[in-house]
Amino acid sequence: MKKICKTLFCILFSSLILTSCGAKDIPINNDEPIEGKSYIVENGFANYYIVNSTKPLENETYAANELSYFLGLSTNSAFSIINDTKVRDNYKYISIGDTSMFQEKFSSLDKSRVDASVSGYFISTVDDNIYIYSSPNGFGYGCLYGVYDLLEKLIGYKYYSDDEIFYEQKANIKVLEYKNKFVFPSFDVRTLSNSYFHSHLSYSKRLRQNPHTVNELWCKQLMGHNLVKYYLSPIEVNPETGNKFVDDCPNWFGGRTNYNGDTGYLDNRLCYCSDEEGSPHKGLLDHCANKLFRYVKENPGCKYFMFGQEDNDDTGCECDLCEEARKTWAGNTAGLEIHWMNQLIEKVESMINADPNEKGREITYVMYAYRATKKAPIIRDGNNVVPFSEKVIPNKKLMLMLGDTETNYTQPLTAPCNAGVYQNILEWKSLAPNQIILYNYDVDFYEYFMNFPNFSAVTSFYRTCRDLGIAYMFFNGADAYTPCFYKMRMYCEASLLWNADLVYDDLAYDFCKHFYKDAWEDMYELYSSIRDYYAYLMTNTTSFGVYTDINKTDKWFFPKEYLDSLTAIIYKALDKISYIESINPEAFTNIRDRIYDEYLTVIYMKIKLYKSYYTNNEIKEMKSIWDYCINKFGYTKNAENGVAGSLDIFN
Repeated sequence: MKKICKTLFCILFSSLILTSCGAKDIPINNDEPIEGKSYIVENGFANYYIVNSTKPLENETYAANELSYFLGLSTNSAFSIINDTKVRDNYKYISIGDTSMFQEKFSSLDKSRVDASVSGYFISTVDDNIYIYSSPNGFGYGCLYGVYDLLEKLIGYKYYSDDEIFYEQKANIKVLEYKNKFVFPSFDVRTLSNSYFHSHLSYSKRLRQNPHTVNELWCKQLMGHNLVKYYLSPIEVNPETGNKFVDDCPNWFGGRTNYNGDTGYLDNRLCYCSDEEGSPHKGLLDHCANKLFRYVKENPGCKYFMFGQEDNDDTGCECDLCEEARKTWAGNTAGLEIHWMNQLIEKVESMINADPNEKGREITYVMYAYRATKKAPIIRDGNNVVPFSEKVIPNKKLMLMLGDTETNYTQPLTAPCNAGVYQNILEWKSLAPNQIILYNYDVDFYEYFMNFPNFSAVTSFYRTCRDLGIAYMFFNGADAYTPCFYKMRMYCEASLLWNADLVYDDLAYDFCKHFYKDAWEDMYELYSSIRDYYAYLMTNTTSFGVYTDINKTDKWFFPKEYLDSLTAIIYKALDKISYIESINPEAFTNIRDRIYDEYLTVIYMKIKLYKSYYTNNEIKEMKSIWDYCINKFGYTKNAENGVAGSLDIFN
């Protein structure tokens, strides 16, 4: 059902907006656009062309198609997409990307800041033609986001999910007059995560996300804990000798030989001093540099290449060389790896510049700041923080992926319970400003069917991260489809990552109003009840934390009366839409299933905690809804380590 109305909510542009002039004859003006005189669409007829360059980037092509598609849906008109060589003098157009017309009109524009950004863009109107430009090094993402912002201004476009997109129906659309506007989000790169998210390309693009599994930003195989599989396994054969590397160069692994004979994986800590003076077998740097350069050549479109330590390593190499280095120049294991990574980067950069096919290519290197490498290698000198030595200052091309498993996401980052985490971020910031990727674990790994209790803290958390200058926000979501207001969460969090000045509750209200139709008030009440109850538990209990783990939690955390109250809200919502069934059965089923999806969390707790309290008929009804939704929505497990049958909660 389409509603012809002006949307009440508008995603604002980031407060991080360029305010200085880029060049004398191109003054920058960040005022909101005003309506012009020319018609983009008049009486249902499209007067404008959509223009790409002759060799558009993939996202620029996608942007042109999205603009054409949604303007067409709104106005019932057809828009032609052409390249810049087809443009005639009398054409009116919307130019996307680095077209020849853009180059001509804005030859003296200072694009340096937008060129250094993945997501930022420039938009301006000249002679009634609209120009949207973003950095080619950002793969055209800024142009795509500029198109979505333009659609919002032109037709009230708002994307909630692939099956819920709002836009106004219009017969006439006038051009908007932009005055040389630069737009930058609160976080330049943003990656939310979930199995659904990574398997639906339009979902991630329309939420303005940069997921590593579906786009060209990352060399995908190197994302994560990749040492053994992609760089060096103890049982890998040295081609020069035919022996295993662990036998030829045991010091590369800190002198340890306790590896798994089949896979090589055990803890696989590399020795970051293996190429330092006094090491018996040098060459680890050359070995890994050659491997990394191979991945660079095999992935010509990628920007981020990671050298990621294996998981669950809390110490790092403990050989004599490393222990001495920690005392003299490294400070800690992170200092060891940074110095090693700096040398690795120099070697790979030399290879890139010596290769005629790669010369001049700009890439970014990534290492973990996690577990053994979590602490920044700094020294406190009174109120000042200084690097432990010059050797531990990261190369400007090196990003630090800071993953702190101790973060309490139910509280603001500045709360006392997060004091250590916050302090660690500050210390890394002092060492490497604008080089931090914050890796967040805001998901309940024990219970995928329990709402993660961070509703009240998300807004504050994001604003603090923005104010700290975090360049890249990365989230480790569930590895399976989940309920728990998932689509609402993605909409709210994606909006906040674009503009942290927004408010989570306002976004949730907006989402519910559009997504649940006539039942929206009850579904917003359901969300509010869960949010408020979690806030109560956090304030009034000492043992309820980030991870629910319902199998280890006393029932009094979720009393039966509370669960029954949530059930009552669900059935109020179902009553609100019951009249639709006879009018439009398909629409009724769609909205009902959206409500059912959130009922799964309640059913899960009722059966897990109070199965014996319900009648056979009540259990039969819950099981019918449960089985239907599990099958329809593709839910496969209830936890990160869930096994087959883990969703058969009624047995």
